Amino acid sequence: MKNQLAYSVFATMMLLSSFTLTISGTAEGMEAGYLSFTSNRRGNYDIYIIDRYGENLQTLIGGSADELHAAWSPNGRFLAYASNVKNQNAVLYDIYVMDMRSKQHWQLTDHPANDTTPIWSPDGQWIAFVSNRSGAYRIYRMDINGKRLRELTRGGDAWGPAWSPDDRWIAFKSLDDGLPYLFVMFADGRKSRKLARSAEIGHYAAWSPDSKRLAHATRELGRGIKIATIDLDGDHLRGVTLGGFNARGHLIINHSPAWSPDGKWIAYVSGSFEFKHQSSIYVVDAAGEKHSDSIQLTTHLSRNLSPAWVPEPFFSVSPSRKMITTLWSKLKQH
Repeated sequence: MKNQLAYSVFATMMLLSSFTLTISGTAEGMEAGYLSFTSNRRGNYDIYIIDRYGENLQTLIGGSADELHAAWSPNGRFLAYASNVKNQNAVLYDIYVMDMRSKQHWQLTDHPANDTTPIWSPDGQWIAFVSNRSGAYRIYRMDINGKRLRELTRGGDAWGPAWSPDDRWIAFKSLDDGLPYLFVMFADGRKSRKLARSAEIGHYAAWSPDSKRLAHATRELGRGIKIATIDLDGDHLRGVTLGGFNARGHLIINHSPAWSPDGKWIAYVSGSFEFKHQSSIYVVDAAGEKHSDSIQLTTHLSRNLSPAWVPEPFFSVSPSRKMITTLWSKLKQH
């Protein structure tokens, strides 16, 4: 009841017409998991959903504006994202939230700056995001009503916050002496420390479900950028994807990992230096690069970015038809 009262006072409500999204899938497919991601396959960036086998593709949010960086609340009821729906000419983004039950969208930030990359705290009471409202890009925290704003990082630019499942840490990327590094800090912004060198693109890291390891993009000399995991002491670096060259002979860029809730899989984005306008979503065994081949989920020749695992409570499964069905707001089927 307390949470319902808090959600009811979100700022700037925008009602959208109701629509029903039906994703055909068996119980086996449900166990495999679903991911949301962003793609510009229709010109502007929209948010889609797909299963771990690259099937059951659906559009979640689409329109004339860009919608980016989808982040699911822990209970699966809300989706935070960045959109330039009010500033398409200036290409400035604000943070929005979509409620699955009430079929409403709310605008949480309204500032003449660029607000992007929202993430939820594990208790669902806070949202961290990146903004350049102070000049440099820094990480901020606000409550679920868009209030009680607090700046968490100082100094130079910071990107890609990732909140640990145990609620203790926020990981992020920043520069030190002009070089990109992976950092961690306490969730209230105290005591940031440098963990490891990182790649300058793919400014996202992902926590393991037990909060003991981080997956991030790291550069391998002469072999592009790959996904690796590291522990909180900055030790035990372990490759998850291979570097090297793709079938066209182009140097590979792997970035933006997302660790599955069961800890078994890591989704990521893969592209190349030569074709930065094209990238695909892949999934790989989290155990490491020697254990399995990556599975390509998207094949459309466009930019497919920002994978995020969909929480299981997002779905309601009908025992009679074994269909996965949920209500959403103004959805269009792909």
